[in-house]
Amino acid sequence: MEAERQRFIDILVHSREILYRRDLHTGRYLYISKAFSDILGTRLADLESSDYNGIEQLIHPDDLQTHNELLQPTVEDKPSTSEDGLVVEYRMRRRNGTYLWFSDQIAVIRGAHGQPEAIIGSNREITRQRRMERALKKTRDQLHTILTASTPISMLPTCRPTKSFS
Repeated sequence: MEAERQRFIDILVHSREILYRRDLHTGRYLYISKAFSDILGTRLADLESSDYNGIEQLIHPDDLQTHNELLQPTVEDKPSTSEDGLVVEYRMRRRNGTYLWFSDQIAVIRGAHGQPEAIIGSNREITRQRRMERALKKTRDQLHTILTASTPISMLPTCRPTKSFS
């Protein structure tokens, strides 16, 4: 049993994803993995007693409203909430002031009577992926512009030799 526990701890400690558990009654984080500190440069000691409001301040202002609107039905256990959980993408501020993109997969943990008690999440840093998606979109848009501005091939004059070379 101790070996299994140690393997589980090793996975948590060395994961590159931010794993967490937040109590829905108090808003406090019961667990935040070391990856949070590693990726965002925030000290774990500063987060251990943090509630959602402390973490919320790290979310980019342009993403905060959408983040909360998507999260609220999950937290309140509204019927629209999927049993598979929720995936939310947003930016969080690093200690140096720059922002990174994250994809946060969130699930509700229910108590004995089926009421939501906590949420758990797996938050993956996706900044490189977002940059590549943006570059791909830019290339597609440029290609679309070129192709729609070009004269169709059927409209091009055909070249016919005026002289025969025999």
